[in-house]
Amino acid sequence: MKTQAVVLSLIFFAVVVLLQASTKAQGIRKWTNIPYATLSDAQKLDIYTSDNDDVKFPVIVYIHGGPSFNSKENINTVFGFLDKHLKK
Repeated sequence: MKTQAVVLSLIFFAVVVLLQASTKAQGIRKWTNIPYATLSDAQKLDIYTSDNDDVKFPVIVYIHGGPSFNSKENINTVFGFLDKHLKK
């Protein structure tokens, strides 16, 4: 339980800090390879947000199964599914 609190605190801190250094491309703000723990170099996350601050969007948390299941570079499959099924 204590470990989860530390991890969540680190994630929150990383997001707040990295909001200052976002990169914009095609209407998307992107922060990559943000460490959420210090047990290994593999414990990193990416955050993608819209650069349109006037519109509210749902939050989607996608956790892939690691390198044995697929790489994060193939996440377009997930985004395609979400785009198809989350349309209003």
